[in-house]
Amino acid sequence: MSVIWLQKTHGVQQRQVHKERTLAAVLFVALVVLTLLAGAYLALMARNTYLAQDIWSMEKDLAQFERANRALEIEIATWTRIERLQERARQLGYKPADQVDYMVLEVPGAQP
Repeated sequence: MSVIWLQKTHGVQQRQVHKERTLAAVLFVALVVLTLLAGAYLALMARNTYLAQDIWSMEKDLAQFERANRALEIEIATWTRIERLQERARQLGYKPADQVDYMVLEVPGAQP
Protein backbone atom coordinates (compact mmCIF):
# COMPACT_ATOMS: atom_id res chain seq x y z
CA MET A 1 0.00 0.00 0.00
CA SER A 2 1.15 3.41 -0.80
CA VAL A 3 1.62 6.22 1.66
CA ILE A 4 -0.97 8.38 -0.12
CA TRP A 5 -3.54 5.63 0.11
CA LEU A 6 -2.85 5.22 3.84
CA GLN A 7 -3.19 8.97 4.45
CA LYS A 8 -6.51 9.12 2.63
CA THR A 9 -7.98 6.06 4.26
CA HIS A 10 -6.66 6.31 7.83
CA GLY A 11 -8.11 9.63 8.95
CA VAL A 12 -5.77 12.40 7.90
CA GLN A 13 -8.16 13.72 5.29
CA GLN A 14 -11.19 12.72 7.30
CA ARG A 15 -9.97 14.80 10.27
CA GLN A 16 -9.53 17.80 7.95
CA VAL A 17 -13.08 17.41 6.61
CA HIS A 18 -14.39 17.06 10.16
CA LYS A 19 -12.61 20.30 11.17
CA GLU A 20 -14.06 22.13 8.18
CA ARG A 21 -17.57 20.87 8.94
CA THR A 22 -17.22 21.90 12.58
CA LEU A 23 -15.97 25.33 11.55
CA ALA A 24 -18.85 25.69 9.10
CA ALA A 25 -21.37 24.68 11.79
CA VAL A 26 -19.88 27.16 14.28
CA LEU A 27 -19.95 29.95 11.69
CA PHE A 28 -23.54 29.07 10.78
CA VAL A 29 -24.62 29.16 14.44
CA ALA A 30 -22.79 32.47 14.91
CA LEU A 31 -24.53 33.88 11.84
CA VAL A 32 -27.93 32.74 13.12
CA VAL A 33 -27.27 34.25 16.56
CA LEU A 34 -26.10 37.52 15.04
CA THR A 35 -29.17 37.63 12.80
CA LEU A 36 -31.46 37.06 15.79
CA LEU A 37 -29.67 39.73 17.81
CA ALA A 38 -29.89 42.20 14.93
CA GLY A 39 -33.60 41.46 14.54
CA ALA A 40 -34.20 41.93 18.26
CA TYR A 41 -32.25 45.19 18.21
CA LEU A 42 -34.26 46.48 15.25
CA ALA A 43 -37.52 45.51 16.95
CA LEU A 44 -36.39 47.31 20.10
CA MET A 45 -35.47 50.43 18.15
CA ALA A 46 -38.81 50.40 16.32
CA ARG A 47 -40.67 50.12 19.63
CA ASN A 48 -38.50 52.87 21.12
CA THR A 49 -39.28 55.15 18.18
CA TYR A 50 -43.00 54.42 18.50
CA LEU A 51 -42.96 55.20 22.23
CA ALA A 52 -40.93 58.39 21.66
CA GLN A 53 -43.54 59.53 19.14
CA ASP A 54 -46.30 58.86 21.69
CA ILE A 55 -44.42 60.79 24.38
CA TRP A 56 -43.89 63.72 22.01
CA SER A 57 -47.60 63.75 21.18
CA MET A 58 -48.51 63.65 24.87
CA GLU A 59 -46.11 66.51 25.62
CA LYS A 60 -47.73 68.60 22.87
CA ASP A 61 -51.17 67.83 24.31
CA LEU A 62 -49.96 68.74 27.81
CA ALA A 63 -48.65 72.08 26.58
CA GLN A 64 -51.99 72.78 24.87
CA PHE A 65 -53.92 71.87 28.04
CA GLU A 66 -51.66 74.08 30.14
CA ARG A 67 -52.30 77.04 27.80
CA ALA A 68 -56.06 76.43 27.98
CA ASN A 69 -55.83 76.13 31.77
CA ARG A 70 -53.98 79.45 32.03
CA ALA A 71 -56.60 81.11 29.85
CA LEU A 72 -59.37 79.73 32.07
CA GLU A 73 -57.56 80.90 35.21
CA ILE A 74 -57.37 84.42 33.76
CA GLU A 75 -61.07 84.31 32.88
CA ILE A 76 -61.94 83.12 36.40
CA ALA A 77 -59.81 85.90 37.89
CA THR A 78 -61.66 88.53 35.85
CA TRP A 79 -65.09 87.16 36.77
CA THR A 80 -64.28 86.90 40.48
CA ARG A 81 -62.86 90.38 40.99
CA ILE A 82 -64.42 92.08 44.02
CA GLU A 83 -65.66 95.04 41.97
CA ARG A 84 -67.39 92.78 39.48
CA LEU A 85 -68.97 90.67 42.23
CA GLN A 86 -70.22 93.80 44.02
CA GLU A 87 -71.70 95.12 40.78
CA ARG A 88 -73.43 91.80 40.12
CA ALA A 89 -74.80 91.76 43.67
CA ARG A 90 -76.24 95.28 43.16
CA GLN A 91 -77.84 94.16 39.89
CA LEU A 92 -79.49 91.29 41.75
CA GLY A 93 -80.91 93.68 44.34
CA TYR A 94 -78.53 93.16 47.24
CA LYS A 95 -77.44 96.15 49.36
CA PRO A 96 -74.43 96.60 51.60
CA ALA A 97 -75.20 95.78 55.23
CA ASP A 98 -75.81 98.78 57.50
CA GLN A 99 -75.46 96.83 60.69
CA VAL A 100 -74.01 93.39 61.27
CA ASP A 101 -75.49 91.21 63.99
CA TYR A 102 -73.54 88.24 65.23
CA MET A 103 -75.13 85.16 66.67
CA VAL A 104 -73.37 83.40 69.52
CA LEU A 105 -73.79 79.65 69.56
CA GLU A 106 -72.90 77.38 72.40
CA VAL A 107 -71.21 74.14 71.44
CA PRO A 108 -72.03 71.24 73.75
CA GLY A 109 -68.96 69.95 75.53
CA ALA A 110 -66.80 72.96 74.61
CA GLN A 111 -64.96 74.76 77.40
CA PRO A 112 -65.35 78.53 77.72
